Amino acid sequence: MSTNAVIDELMSAMREQGIEPSQPLKLDGTLERFHITGDRKGSINGWAKIHMDSRPAGAFGCMKRYGRHSFVWRAQRETTPISAHELQAQRADWARRKFEQTTLADKRHADAATRARALWSAAPTASDEHPYLVRKGVSAHGLRTGPWEFINKETGEVRTLTSNALYVPLCDLTQTVHSLQGIFPGKILGRGESARDKDYLKDGAKRGLFHSIGSVQMFDNRPVFILCEGYATGATLYEATHHRVLVTFDTGNLLPVGESIREKHPDAIILYAADNDQWTVTATIDNPGVHFAREAASEIDGLVVVPPFAHAEGSQDPEGKWSGPTDFNDLALRDGNAAVAALIEAALVAARLPPSGKIAKKPQKPEEVDPLSANGHFTILGFDHDDYFFFHHHKRQVVTCTWKEMSKKWMIMMAPANWWERSFPSDKGINETKALEWIFQTAGSRGIYDPSKIRGRGAWNDKGRTVFHHGAYLTVDGVATRLVDIPSAYVYPMSRELPDPAALPMTDTEGAHLVSVAELVRWSMPGSAALMAGWVMLAPICGAIGWRPHIWLTGPAGSGKSTVQKMFCAGLTAGINIYAQGNSTEAGIRQELKADALPVLVDEAESNNEREKQRLESVLSLIRQTSSESQAKTLKGTISGTGQHYQIRSMFCMASINVNLPTKADIDRLTKLVIKSPKDAGADNWIRLESELNAIDRDDSISSRLLARALTLMPVILKSIDVFRKTAAVHFGTQRDGDQFGTLLAGCWCMQKSHVPDESEALSMIERYNWQEHTEDQDQDDSSKALEALLGAKIRMPGTVGDQSVFDLIRESTTAYRLNTVAQDLAEQTLRRHGIIVDSIGNRLMFGTGVSNLKELIARMPAITDLRGQLLRLAGAERIDKTYKFNGHASKVISIGLTPILGDSKASEDSSPI
Repeated sequence: MSTNAVIDELMSAMREQGIEPSQPLKLDGTLERFHITGDRKGSINGWAKIHMDSRPAGAFGCMKRYGRHSFVWRAQRETTPISAHELQAQRADWARRKFEQTTLADKRHADAATRARALWSAAPTASDEHPYLVRKGVSAHGLRTGPWEFINKETGEVRTLTSNALYVPLCDLTQTVHSLQGIFPGKILGRGESARDKDYLKDGAKRGLFHSIGSVQMFDNRPVFILCEGYATGATLYEATHHRVLVTFDTGNLLPVGESIREKHPDAIILYAADNDQWTVTATIDNPGVHFAREAASEIDGLVVVPPFAHAEGSQDPEGKWSGPTDFNDLALRDGNAAVAALIEAALVAARLPPSGKIAKKPQKPEEVDPLSANGHFTILGFDHDDYFFFHHHKRQVVTCTWKEMSKKWMIMMAPANWWERSFPSDKGINETKALEWIFQTAGSRGIYDPSKIRGRGAWNDKGRTVFHHGAYLTVDGVATRLVDIPSAYVYPMSRELPDPAALPMTDTEGAHLVSVAELVRWSMPGSAALMAGWVMLAPICGAIGWRPHIWLTGPAGSGKSTVQKMFCAGLTAGINIYAQGNSTEAGIRQELKADALPVLVDEAESNNEREKQRLESVLSLIRQTSSESQAKTLKGTISGTGQHYQIRSMFCMASINVNLPTKADIDRLTKLVIKSPKDAGADNWIRLESELNAIDRDDSISSRLLARALTLMPVILKSIDVFRKTAAVHFGTQRDGDQFGTLLAGCWCMQKSHVPDESEALSMIERYNWQEHTEDQDQDDSSKALEALLGAKIRMPGTVGDQSVFDLIRESTTAYRLNTVAQDLAEQTLRRHGIIVDSIGNRLMFGTGVSNLKELIARMPAITDLRGQLLRLAGAERIDKTYKFNGHASKVISIGLTPILGDSKASEDSSPI
């Protein structure tokens, strides 16, 4: 056997174990240490002791990969002992051949990169509906799709495996594509148990390359990079945490990618999300996913987090081979993304800088998450003051308690007694002190918990997916899904179950009939029927809508507004609404809703006295907050001094005789639907309406059929809203009118139609109605309303003059507009006492906004919340720097034109009012 053949045989044996010397070895029988190709520059992890006599043999190993384990090697046949001269020549020949192999490999990599870029450029963006992504419950992040060819190495035959392969790009730090991984719809490559659903582009490079998902987020002012092996794992990690994830494709690439990131970002937190390969055992390595993640982390000062899976979760095939869940995608499919996010958060907390502010170098052992934190019974979410938050896996609910409530009974409610005894043993069973200490420390490491991550019952938009939370399960894009089976950054806790939607949704014809029922109401403007029908259609999915419009049914006593609200609006949303009495408070409604996104109906929402006005104003404030999709929270203080915050996503339907909308913000969000007095319509019309409403009331399935229609058409509804909002904004001239009326009309459209309208269809529906009454209130802004309220304020006059309005006194203070009801000097004095000066010469009206009497005059006017600011927003308003005396005190004034106020009030020649 030739010497070259012997050395080739040795190198093949070493390469099989992942040990390839970067330089020729001495092979002189002594122990030699060497650098392994692919390891960090300067590292010497490999060792060998090989003698080249007539029977070449020896041993080799790698302290990094295999610890103290050695691989024994012996040549297959005897050979002539090699001389020193021959060994030197052999080394030179080995170096030459290695250079040739490297050059050839570089050429193959370059050719493969050219092919990869050509395929990538021609490929369309991947859809989230690809079978692999659906199976894994993740989205396509930076992927494309195209054909995948397989080349038989023996015959050279080329065949197309699939035309629908996912392309996962292998890139460098500059995001240049060097190769592709193909992921197939199923295991179509190979046969039997060896069949697989992934492949790499032939001759493509892999070392140091990765696929990046997301942008870099900061933690403790340090950039975070999460490294993992496979795409599905990486997509899960990103969707659960939104941190940047680098997919390295296999364990051998964990270190090279980590080294390149550490070199570019010395201060980064590099977290290895290892695969828990407890089912994979080799002669030298147990659990290679964890082993290589720890090795890589120790080299680059990184962290390691491992998904916890009990051995009992595995299963054995007839041949005794074990298998089971291994990665974070498996964890998300089992427990939801919240469990993934909790583990990553705990690992990042372990990376906080020490008090010195310096980054620790070369930790003795990579930090790992406490295995107790992923116990399968509950997850510690965090804390807020004395409150601690947990997700109970069996209940599928978020549990909140204070430290005083954490008794032994509470512990057993959270997890079986034997788990506590095993985790925190004592002579008496459970060491409660140690258990509580662990809970407090873990909650502290997780930080303040954000309850806005809890999503209750109702419709939601979750990263482009339409989700309806029924209480016990979810409908995700029309597919029934367990609460824990949706990969999401949000928690969907179990709650009281809502009625199931009907198996057969309401048809277009049935929906059109409901619109015709709404048209039987004695509306002062026919368009109100479409707006009420639209509210009913949208209310079941209100949480998923970007702009949530509200309606206010009003009319004189006996007009039937409460009946219409109860039998039509409440009847068609039965089972999923909150139906409240008019004396309900804002706090009561909010606490009833909790985290739910459900429609709210309030009957008899009157405001006949000051106390009722204040209560109603609080409810209106809640309605204003729920109208638009915003990340802003409403904050409320409590007696205990702790704050509460909440986000409401409901649609409201109010009903009352009187409508009190004090600000333009309220007018823009609540559309008045006026029902005429019974005197203004024939009795036959009411009889027909009453008959139809009774039919709705008797139909036990009508609300569930409408709910099924709303859920089935949710994507159509959302797109229809976009069309109507844009078209209505152009038609009405303002985006706010487009938001309010366009959204409601889209709901009315979708009650009758199952397709997205084009702009001409939307415009045709808008132009079908007269909108004058609905848009009149929108024409007057808050400044004009504030001035109108101020001018109408009454002032008590001395003697027999009686109460006079501010407007009357202004008029009597002038010469041109007097009606002689009050003496001119008395009018001027009274106004000045209340902070108002009429300058007839300058034709101006001046308000001393700092005068206490003026403040008292407007104190009970809800339209006036900031008199100075509202007056300054009037056309022609001016600040006057000069101060004026009012009741002996100086005050700056705001001046507005007098003619626009009194222009239509001039006395006629016979001194009688015009």
